Amino acid sequence: ETVENTLRYTKTQAKQDKESGGREGVGLGTDTSRAGEAAVHTGVRMLQDGKSIDKIKDTLMDIANDKDTFLDKKWVNATVSTLNAIEQKIGTKNIEDVSWDTPEGREAIGVDTKLQTSSDMFVKTKDGRNVGISLKQDGSVFLNNGGWEKQSKLLLDNLKEQMPDEEHAQ
Repeated sequence: ETVENTLRYTKTQAKQDKESGGREGVGLGTDTSRAGEAAVHTGVRMLQDGKSIDKIKDTLMDIANDKDTFLDKKWVNATVSTLNAIEQKIGTKNIEDVSWDTPEGREAIGVDTKLQTSSDMFVKTKDGRNVGISLKQDGSVFLNNGGWEKQSKLLLDNLKEQMPDEEHAQ
């Protein structure tokens, strides 16, 4: 429901929400980037339902053509790039579930809510892996990016007390 509402979120609704105190549970970023994230989430589910990329693009373009929505044509094109990358690298038939990177989404798919990552969404594969996906409006897609440099530093910092200095330095 949150994804669907975000995908179709309008500037009129945003103005009303701003006057009443804002929205909760929709993740970080701008209304436009969140609409793009919701488009990918929706696209993955549509692929799982057997819809073609062309049908998904047409559906999303119908939403983007409404000038009151935050979803724009650039994000629709980025969504198509992301869906193609997901299909090539993971395969829709191998996806068990899809989750937005919100506390509720992480909890639902089994990703630690405290894990620091640059992912915008996750897919859970049928073999039990959770794959983080970082989305960019320019169509660049990073699967399982996870911010390795940042995560490895955090991990090492947490192990410093438990490791010999020489090993930690290595």
